[in-house]
Amino acid sequence: MNSAIRAAIRDDVKAIVNLHLTAFPDFFLSELGARFLARLYRAYVDDPECICFIAGDEDSLFGFVIGTTKPKRFYRRLLWSRGAAFFWDALPTLLRNPSRVAARLLRGLRYRGEVPVRYPHALLISSVAVSPDHMGTGIAIQLLESFCLEAKARGATHVYLTTDRDDNPIANRFYVRNGFELDAVLSRYDGRAMNRYVRSLV
Repeated sequence: MNSAIRAAIRDDVKAIVNLHLTAFPDFFLSELGARFLARLYRAYVDDPECICFIAGDEDSLFGFVIGTTKPKRFYRRLLWSRGAAFFWDALPTLLRNPSRVAARLLRGLRYRGEVPVRYPHALLISSVAVSPDHMGTGIAIQLLESFCLEAKARGATHVYLTTDRDDNPIANRFYVRNGFELDAVLSRYDGRAMNRYVRSLV
């Protein structure tokens, strides 16, 4: 593993949140704010069934990848243990647009990644995040490979993820070039078409 990549700890959460807001400014989770994101990423880092790697140095964090080897169990536990706190953190955004935000928040907390059930799998929860000034340096590939190696060591035979099919060429090319195959095209509740990609680890 590259010396700049290591497992994330709680002290990294603030930097992870800042990078999330930079890398995904238009995502729904970013709309919910830094407090919500901090609680979410603390849950990932604290959970023994999650895989959380960061890329950085002593001064800054410039990439991360996060996923879980037990997606159904992790999200069930997350909803029951921290669901009320997530709603509280999202309250300012919720009050501005209650019907839209409440529905999306509940669906997000119940997210399972449209899990393929036919093999032991690990879920890559979100796209690999890399800071703009480190794009094209190979950090994203190193993070992805670190995740896949750890998932395999924990018994997963496949890694899967979902990403937007349309207006998302960079992410789609990235995963195809790094060993993922299109497994299905899924229709979301909001009409978005999502590509589900799967990569074999065996």
